[in-house]
Parts: sequence; C-alpha cells; structure tokens
Amino acid sequence: MRRWAGAATLLMLVLLAGPAVARKLQDGFDHWEHRALFPSCTGCHAGAAEPARSLWPAISDCQACHDGAVEEVVDWAPPAAPRASNLRFTHAGHDEEADSTLRCSACHNRPDADPMQVSPAVVESCLACHGIRAAHLEVPDSTCVTCHLPLVQAVGLTRTQ
Repeated sequence: MRRWAGAATLLMLVLLAGPAVARKLQDGFDHWEHRALFPSCTGCHAGAAEPARSLWPAISDCQACHDGAVEEVVDWAPPAAPRASNLRFTHAGHDEEADSTLRCSACHNRPDADPMQVSPAVVESCLACHGIRAAHLEVPDSTCVTCHLPLVQAVGLTRTQ
C-alpha cells in the first residue's frame, strides 16, 4: 500500500510540473521562470531589434544572478555561429517591413499562449502572415522562395540537413 502512495505522489508531482518541464525542455531556457526579471524579449535579445547587437544575451548578464551565491552557477555560452539554415529570414528585415503590431510573440508563440511560453518560429504563423493558405509542405514550389533560399545558396547546410 505504501508503494502505491509513493507512486501516486510521484505521478501527481510529474503531472503538476509537466508544463514547466515541457517549457524548459522545449527551448533550453526557462523563459517563464525569468518573466519577472525580463518582461521584454529585447532585454536579453537586443539583436532582434538592433542588428548590430548580438541576438544572444551577454554571459555577464546571466552571471549577474547566477554567481553561485544568489542563484546556482549555469554553464552556458551563446552559439559561436548561426545555425546552418536555408531560411531567408532576418529579424531586421521583418522589423523594417512590419507595422508596429508585429511583436516577437507573433512568430515565437502558439496562438493564445502566454508571451513567455516561447517556441522556435511557428511556421503556421509565418504562412498566415505572408498570405499563404496551405500547409507548410503543401505549398507550390514557387512559394518556397518567400521564406527559403535556394539550396545552392544555403552553403552552410550539409547534404543530410
């Protein structure tokens, strides 16, 4: 009987922590946990609004709290290079072309999600904004160039990617 009670308690804890754990695993950083410290995306991701700046937070910004005394030390460094991709996207290009209603959450959140429940770009949102009325992989080939470079120009991609 005691074993069942322990298992039930463990199951209840997993179910209650599920959304928080899923958010953290989704993107490697728990945006939700930091929502009070950084209410604006550009507080950490200045490069999204200012192309001359890094898209990633400075390590010193993280270490201001994660110094071992205030919060646990974290071992993190920004990526050394952009991820290999065939996307034609730039944050600066969208900022220039979009009206003031386009916010980070328009691309990086599922509809009706809290702004701190961050996702990689939501493809369905990209398609809707660009007026493409088909599922991602069902659009005509000629439409692909709206978001993607031709593969011959995506020199950073490997054959497998």
